[in-house]
Amino acid sequence: MLIVHVTTTDPAGSVFNFINAVNSHTKHRARLITTMRIDDYGFSSDIADIYDGGDEIEALLLQADVIHLHKVDEDMTIDVEMTKAQVFRHFKIADILRARPSAKLVYHIHGHPFERANPKENGEMYAKRGRPVLASTPDLEEMYRPFCPRVQYFPNCVPINDVRYLPRASNKPIMMGDGKERLCVAQSPTHAILKNVHLIQDTVQGLSKHFPVFYLKIWNCLHDKALRHKRNAHVVFDHMEGYYGLSSLEALSMGKPTIAGLSDYTQKAICDFFGVSSSRLPWQIARSGEGLRIALSDLLGNEEFRNELGEQSRKFMEEVWSDRAIGQRLAAFYESL
Repeated sequence: MLIVHVTTTDPAGSVFNFINAVNSHTKHRARLITTMRIDDYGFSSDIADIYDGGDEIEALLLQADVIHLHKVDEDMTIDVEMTKAQVFRHFKIADILRARPSAKLVYHIHGHPFERANPKENGEMYAKRGRPVLASTPDLEEMYRPFCPRVQYFPNCVPINDVRYLPRASNKPIMMGDGKERLCVAQSPTHAILKNVHLIQDTVQGLSKHFPVFYLKIWNCLHDKALRHKRNAHVVFDHMEGYYGLSSLEALSMGKPTIAGLSDYTQKAICDFFGVSSSRLPWQIARSGEGLRIALSDLLGNEEFRNELGEQSRKFMEEVWSDRAIGQRLAAFYESL
């Protein structure tokens, strides 16, 4: 089976992680067409820069058994324009589906601000078209289900055995330029206004009076550099908006104690998907400023607890949320279409 993913920009590299999980751990083949490269974060890509006049795109789409759309719908057009060569080609997904009626189509919601701002409009459009719809986090499933009953939660993954995602051998405090050792609380918010940045900054600043700690905002840099910064942290804060981000999965894979404000719905959805009890979930839950202060105090003041929680986090990713598990579940989903 050939699965062709199509996205405008790849949200946090999550689609590339999906295709690698399928290609590495199943008998199927997955490819990725990224139609826009507007960021400078260095996420890996498959087909992004076009040099063959669109031949590869056309061949993949016409051979696809499944076309998996991320943040776009079947009315979108992939434009290939090479002005000097006088090449102007346009591939509309709806036309491809008419040319290959046996191909299955899947929509995928990732939580882009437009997707969060328009659940009724988007959900009704998905429902009208009658295609399967996946949601990358439980809150999106909850948000869209009143308008699109077919939506179902399907989590992202990270390549847990890629060396960039492995735990460090040492968890000692960081030696700073002033010769003093400090612990690092890191956060990598994609949309800072939505991710409680000011709250975590103020909370860490207040706790720095009692613990040798500093806050690191990982922001506007290449993804490899962001991973290196996160790997050096002692605690990672995601956000308290009720769900989790890819940042959580990266941190848990690295064996980092990770704080997030997961809602009851999110926790239940994760447990239901993976078939585990809530006691297996490795996050430290904080849903308020005071809850965040207490969670951080407990971690900063107890090295043994930090290390124990970090080990539990890595074990959870290895035994429950591995890219192998996600790749195989995704393949089974495609086979069921």
